[in-house]
Amino acid sequence: MEVVKARQKMENILNIVNQNAIQTKIEPKVRLNERASTGYQELPGLRHETKDVLKQLQNNIALLEDLGGRLGFVMSEVRSVIRR
Repeated sequence: MEVVKARQKMENILNIVNQNAIQTKIEPKVRLNERASTGYQELPGLRHETKDVLKQLQNNIALLEDLGGRLGFVMSEVRSVIRR
């Protein structure tokens, strides 16, 4: 009896996933066979953020230059302390 209930619950979940896929215009890829398999599913209502990769690269390069300068300063201070 529990196996039947578990199978019905799984079928209900898969039906919900397929309905959501149809609503988000994604091909439903969830099927129930001997083993349940799930496909890619976007969640409805979530916004996708896009990032400007060139701006992000520029920011990363600036950060690396800053950190490199700081490291150079620390290394020169350490050298001067060692020489004393």
